[in-house]
Amino acid sequence: MSGGCLMRVTKVGCDTILGQMYRLVQDAQASKARVQRIADQVARYFVPSVVCLALVTFLIWATLTFRGLVAVDGFAGHAHSQQLHVGSMDGAPSSDKGEAASLKLLFAMKFGMAVLMTACPCAMGLATPMAVMVATSRAAKRGCLVKSASALEIAAGLKVIVLDKTGTVTEGAHSVQAAACIPEMIQHLLDRFPVPGLDPKTGIVDGCNSIPLLPMGTGSETPPRHVEALFWCLLGTLESASDHPIAKCIMESLGQTQGLTALSSPKNFEVISGRGVQCIVEQLGGLMARVGNLSFYDETRTSQGEAESLASQQLLAWVSSLQQQGHTVVLLHVDSLLLGAVALRDPIRKEAEWVVGYLKDKLGLEVWMCSGDNTATAQSVAREVGIEHVIAEALPQTKRHCVQKLKSAGRHVGFVGDGINDAPALAEADVGIAIGVGAHIAVEAADVTLLRSDLSECVAFLSLSKATFRTVMLNFFWAFCFNFVMLPIAAGIFYPSVHVPPLAAGIAMAGSSCLVVFTSLQLRHFQVPVQSRHCIIHEAEQIPLTAACEDSDSAMGMPEPAPQSIGRVFT
Repeated sequence: MSGGCLMRVTKVGCDTILGQMYRLVQDAQASKARVQRIADQVARYFVPSVVCLALVTFLIWATLTFRGLVAVDGFAGHAHSQQLHVGSMDGAPSSDKGEAASLKLLFAMKFGMAVLMTACPCAMGLATPMAVMVATSRAAKRGCLVKSASALEIAAGLKVIVLDKTGTVTEGAHSVQAAACIPEMIQHLLDRFPVPGLDPKTGIVDGCNSIPLLPMGTGSETPPRHVEALFWCLLGTLESASDHPIAKCIMESLGQTQGLTALSSPKNFEVISGRGVQCIVEQLGGLMARVGNLSFYDETRTSQGEAESLASQQLLAWVSSLQQQGHTVVLLHVDSLLLGAVALRDPIRKEAEWVVGYLKDKLGLEVWMCSGDNTATAQSVAREVGIEHVIAEALPQTKRHCVQKLKSAGRHVGFVGDGINDAPALAEADVGIAIGVGAHIAVEAADVTLLRSDLSECVAFLSLSKATFRTVMLNFFWAFCFNFVMLPIAAGIFYPSVHVPPLAAGIAMAGSSCLVVFTSLQLRHFQVPVQSRHCIIHEAEQIPLTAACEDSDSAMGMPEPAPQSIGRVFT
């Protein structure tokens, strides 16, 4: 088409996002909760029991009337009701005796039919599916997709909920805040392996990274240009092959700087889950370069038995101080040679503090936070939002193990996450809740998907689940209460003072079903909890980038903050 717009269709019909949402809602409404299966079991025995009760009622009343123990005066306004006593039938014609017997059978049958009409299990059968259908529809309108009715039921009984940190408690949008390097170590590499284009005399022509690089172990305020260039180029080489959010953030920051390119394509690139990445850099003589968290560096240094220099100690002190303020810090090292570090900040969601408070105070849940970050960073974030139990430096299997340990105590556990690393824990939890903007595998493993990137939707879902369960219990109460009250009356316990004709029993039964439907429809007007006040999360005070830790002794001797209670449920 000349001059037109070419559109490419990748998915149609049921394969589209809207089609999948529609199918999920349908599946949830058609599924059965555990309490519904119990109701089905009750109905399986309830129906034959009621039939037997109706038959017994008929036989009892038939026996009483034919033996003359009960008079049927006034029954159906019959003209001969004055003569329907057993003692008055001796001289009557045979036709009158037959008519009297028929009336007695009808009289007894009236009570049996009333029992059958009263005890129809319609209200019991509608109690759960009606509430689930309304609740799932209400949740879908808010962008909360519930995959099964059992998830809605179990969520109402949760006792513990575990929150992932990155992308759940925090926004998942890191930004580079500060960086530091050890110029002597980088110069040592350049002396051994000269890199073309990084001549100490010329440096780089097009400029350097916009993020100031703090030198450690030297008196200069800024490192040499060629040293700074190698640090950023080496960092970009490693992070260029990673799809981790931190790597993407660093690459986005490096992409804004002209004149910085990766040294070479990573060779033997490997992702160490929960630690970092590593690869061989041919331009540095085939040395193994690594970037990752502090644990990754400690494991590498310990395995190679390298001692820390004074500059390395200063850099580690700088790292520790930023971690205490809630920053995520990654360290760059070649073999066991520490070159520098980059500090990133992931802002806490503005609603996180209110959500945690509501979960604890209003819903009575025990809140945990599980994070792959180091202990200091995870502890700082947890302290700001009010979480007392923290699992730090958690690998994917650690998160799953954490959920298993909490479940082993006999409590229902929910997990909220959004990343690939959260998928095992989401699948293991009694109710897995995935933030819909997260990884596809996390959405598939979860029982509930929140399409909005808003943690308060988790509160809305849990509150709706509790309201739904209360509605189901109320429906069962009305159904059983109706049967408990009406069955004895329909069976004629209070005859002749009170009795229920079959027509009235049928109307009452229909009324009980209508009451269950009306109660369930009230969930359409469920009010989502709203934040009554804006919880302002104060950003951690950052260390000035020019503070170069002039006194190493004072830097190493910084007082530790009061330790947060960190729960360790794994070995």
